[in-house]
Amino acid sequence: MSIEKYEKYNLKNLNTYKIESIAEIVYFPKNEDEVIEILKNHKVRVIGAGSNVLFSSQGISEPLLFMKNMDKIEDMGDKIYVEAGVMSPKFSKWASDNDIEGFEFLSTIPSSIGGNIYMNAGAYGCAISDLIVSVNVYDTEAKKLVTFSKDELNFSYRNSIFAQKNDRFVILSAIFEKKEGKNEEIKKKIDNFVKNRQEKQPSLKTPNAGSVFKNPQGFSAGELIEKCGFKGKNYNGAMVSDIHANFILNINNAKSCDIVNLMHEIQNCVYNKFNIKLVPEIIFIGKMSDKEEQVWQQ
Repeated sequence: MSIEKYEKYNLKNLNTYKIESIAEIVYFPKNEDEVIEILKNHKVRVIGAGSNVLFSSQGISEPLLFMKNMDKIEDMGDKIYVEAGVMSPKFSKWASDNDIEGFEFLSTIPSSIGGNIYMNAGAYGCAISDLIVSVNVYDTEAKKLVTFSKDELNFSYRNSIFAQKNDRFVILSAIFEKKEGKNEEIKKKIDNFVKNRQEKQPSLKTPNAGSVFKNPQGFSAGELIEKCGFKGKNYNGAMVSDIHANFILNINNAKSCDIVNLMHEIQNCVYNKFNIKLVPEIIFIGKMSDKEEQVWQQ
C-alpha cells in the first residue's frame, strides 16, 4: 500500500487562515483502508479542511493526517453515505441537485463533514447533528472500527463525543437521513443563506477561520466583542472584522502569535467588562507558547 506522505510540508494552502506553518510529517490517505493503516501504525492528528484551526507559526511536530481525499457521497436509497473529507458546500449542492432537503445551511460552512460532526457545526438554527443516523469511526485505543448511533454521540452546542474523548475516535464517514424536497424551494433557501452570510460575515477571500469564540450561553460573542470596541482593531496584520466582531482576519501575513495576542486582548476585555470568559471555537495545533496556553485554557 503506497500512502501519500510528505516531510517538512508547508501548510499555508491547507488552512483557511493561510498561516505559514511547517509540519514535520503529513499524510494524505485516499480511502478508509489507508486511513486505518496509518492509524494502526502511527499516532497522528487528523485534519479536515483546515477551516476551524489555527496552525502554529512555530511549526507542528506531531504527524498530521488530512482527510481531503476522502470525498465520496453515495445515495443509499433512504439514506446517504458521506465520507469525512467531503466539503460541506459540495454536499449541500449534491443534496440540492438530487432534490434532498435539510442540508441547505451547509452551503455557508467552508469545512469538511468530519470536522462539522466533530464540533457539531451549525448555522441558521440548524446543526449537522439534526439529520445524522450514525457515524463510522476508527477507535485508536481499541484499534477497531466502531459505528455510533446518533443517541450515542452526546451532541450539544459545538460539542460531541469526539471532542470530549480527546481524539480517541477518528471519523471516517457518516450516514444521514434522506428527506425528499422540492428543488426550487431548496435552491431558494440556499440562495437566501448565502446572501445572508455575505451580508453579515466576512468572505473567505480574506483569510479567516470562521467564528473565533463560542457564544456564551445567552450571549452573542460578536456583540460582546463589539461592545468592547474591537471592530476593525489591527494587530500586526491580524484584524477584527468590521462586519462581524467574532471573526479575526489575516489581512497582511499575520503569524499565529498575532492572532493569539488579539484573542487574548479580547478575552481580557470581555471578562473585565462583563465577567464572561470567552472560550475559543477554533482549535490551536502545534507548538504552543505561554500566551497561547492561556487563551486555550478552559
